[in-house]
Amino acid sequence: MKQVSIIGAGAWGSAIASVLAHNGYTVHLWCHDEETKKNIATTRTNPLYLPNISFAESIMPTTDFKDITNSSWIFEAIPIKYLRHVMLQAKSWARPGQHWVVLSKGLEIGTNMFPSEIINSTFGFEACSFAVTGPSYAQELVNRKLTGLLVASYDKKKGEDLQAMLDNDYVKTFHSHDVMGAQAAAAIKNVLAVAIGILDGMDCAANTKALFFVAAVEEMKIFIKASDGDSHTVGSLAGMGDLILTTFGGLSRNAEIGKRIGRSEVLEDIFNDHETSEGINSIKAIYEIIQAKNLEMPLCKAVYDILFNHKPKEIILQII
Repeated sequence: MKQVSIIGAGAWGSAIASVLAHNGYTVHLWCHDEETKKNIATTRTNPLYLPNISFAESIMPTTDFKDITNSSWIFEAIPIKYLRHVMLQAKSWARPGQHWVVLSKGLEIGTNMFPSEIINSTFGFEACSFAVTGPSYAQELVNRKLTGLLVASYDKKKGEDLQAMLDNDYVKTFHSHDVMGAQAAAAIKNVLAVAIGILDGMDCAANTKALFFVAAVEEMKIFIKASDGDSHTVGSLAGMGDLILTTFGGLSRNAEIGKRIGRSEVLEDIFNDHETSEGINSIKAIYEIIQAKNLEMPLCKAVYDILFNHKPKEIILQII
C-alpha cells in the first residue's frame, strides 16, 4: 500500500489523514502527545479534535519522527505558533527529495514568515514548495461532504501528483502556481473574519456587512500582492472561497471571537474560553507588514487597534 505522513493530529491534520486513508494510503500520523496516539491506536477515535469520527485502520499514529520521515510526501498541520519548534524536532530526519506540504495557516510572530518559509529556513534547504488550502471545515470533510481544495505548487507536474493523492468522489482539487499567494490568503482571511464578526456582534445590518466584505476582499488582494503572490488568487478557493466560509459558515472560531468583541466582551476573557485563534495570532504580524510596507489596509488596522490598542469597536465603521 502507498505511504504518506502527516505531522499534526489536530482536526485538520486528522481530516486530511482520513481523506488519504480513504484514497488507499497508509498514513503515518504524528501526534504531539501520547494520549492522542493511544486513543487513535486503541479506539480508532480522536475525541479531543474530531469526536464521533471513526478512523481507518490504515491511519497509524506515532510520536516518533523516524516513522514520519520515511515518506516521500509529508504534510504538516501544526498551529503556526508551534511550527518552528516542531520542525526543529523533525530536522534531523528531513532530507532533500521529500515533498513537504503546508496545511497550516497564518504567520509567525517575530519573523512574519509563512509556513513554507519557516520549514525551509529551519531545515536549511528548499523542502517545502506546496500548500493545500481552501474552504474546508474538518468536521464536514471527514463526513465526506463535497469539498473543494486549492493545491498550490511551483512544479505543475508535482502539483498534479498531489492533486491525484487527494481527489476522490467528495474532494475536488484545483491547481495554482501561487504558493505564496495561497498562504497569504489563508493567513489574512482569519483576520478579516474577525473584522466581519465584530460587525455581526454589533448587530450591523446585512447591507453593512456586505459593504465591508467587499472592503475585506480588496485588502486580501493588497496583502497577497505585497507577499509576492498573484492578485488573481483572491478570486480562488484559497481567497474568496475560504473567506466566505470562515466569515459566514457558522463554525469559525475567528468569526465567533469577532462577534464576542462586537458584543463588548474583553479579549482576555475570550481567551479564557478559547485557545487563541489563528486570526488573533496573525494580526500582529500582518500589522507589522502593513506598517513596514505602507499598505492601505484600514480594516486590518482597525482590528489591530480594537484588539491591542483598546480603541472602541465603533472605529471599524469609520474606515469607509
